[in-house]
Amino acid sequence: MQRIVLEKGSLWSLFLLCGHLWLSAYSATVAAAQCDLSEQQMRSLPIVSIARVFDGDTVALSDGRKVRFIGINTPEVARQDQPVEPIADQARAALLLWQGKRVYMLVGNERKDHYGRTLAHLFALNGSNLTAYLLEQGLGFTVTLPPNERFADCYTAKAALAREQQLGVWRSRYHRIRSTSLPADLKGGFGRYRGKIERIYVSKKVIWVDMFGDVSLRIARKDQAFVDGQVLSRLLKAADEDAVLQLPQLEFSGWLIDRTRWGRKMVNKIKSGKRKRWQMNIRHRNHWRLANL
Repeated sequence: MQRIVLEKGSLWSLFLLCGHLWLSAYSATVAAAQCDLSEQQMRSLPIVSIARVFDGDTVALSDGRKVRFIGINTPEVARQDQPVEPIADQARAALLLWQGKRVYMLVGNERKDHYGRTLAHLFALNGSNLTAYLLEQGLGFTVTLPPNERFADCYTAKAALAREQQLGVWRSRYHRIRSTSLPADLKGGFGRYRGKIERIYVSKKVIWVDMFGDVSLRIARKDQAFVDGQVLSRLLKAADEDAVLQLPQLEFSGWLIDRTRWGRKMVNKIKSGKRKRWQMNIRHRNHWRLANL
């Protein structure tokens, strides 16, 4: 029988590998636990009933309230002249499992959105987090909109696992990461983008990050505490050192806004090259990363 001998260096490498795998598994377990409710939390939260499921992130309760899930954005279902997006029906079908059932509801620090919907996390009666369930199946993208950042790290971890396994939206070409330099890739609504940074402007109220192509990223100073982290620190340092063009590619996600709808004055600025056509507001550090971080 062949004898296998591991050299000292190989044993050390094996030790490091096992340690890395153990830490990864431990981190995933901790993140999962942080998504769910404890027994004490369950005793303090109201129980509501889901009467209707509109799509993968919006439901109506039996008391008439419409609830928008915090921490996730799922693909859009068909509406009037808008066709259904890939994975939208699967996300809605997953939520239909809870239609007619009772769940716990935890309302966010910001209680309503601009549509008047209640912003909340919903949980099954065993305490499991419905948003986390959807994200780990790859049925949507994680979003963090301050001040509703509770469970943000957990949701980000769940989405990362789905991405690694190429589940749902992460396997769909329609939901692929797009280039800021390709005009055909730029469209309104939620999306993921990648590109090189052209310039950075810093003012008292706003930090602007202009991408090569036709996209500007806006970081409001009021949100800076939520955006602060490795990426913003690296960007600001590069701006101070006049080294922006040496930065690696930036990946980011969120809602792309078409500035041509803002009136003639903005349209003229876009045509003259003084402004980019598309804008995305970056409101949390989880919404972007540099390629080498």
